Amino acid sequence: SGIVINCCREYNRKKTYSNTTIEDIENLLGITQNPEMKVDIQKALIELPEGYREVLVLHDIEGYKHEEISTLLGISEGTSKSQLFHARKAIKKLL
Repeated sequence: SGIVINCCREYNRKKTYSNTTIEDIENLLGITQNPEMKVDIQKALIELPEGYREVLVLHDIEGYKHEEISTLLGISEGTSKSQLFHARKAIKKLL
C-alpha cells in the first residue's frame, strides 16, 4: 500500500493537471495484469469511510494540498491531516 501511495505521488508530480482515476493507478502499477490485486485495491478504497477516502484520493491521488482539501470539503486543515493519517493506516490494514 505504501508503494501505491508513493507511485501515485510520483505520477502526480509529473502531471500538469489532476485528473487521476483508479485505472490510471492500476496502469501505473501494472495491476491490470493481476486481477486479484486490482480487486483488492478497489475493495480497500470502497471499504474506507467516506471522509478517509475523500481525503486520501484528493491528497495522494489527485495531488491537492491540505489547505485546498479543507476548502473543498469544508473541514479544517488539521482534520484533513488526521483523516489522511487514518486513511493510510486503514488502507494498509485492508491490503
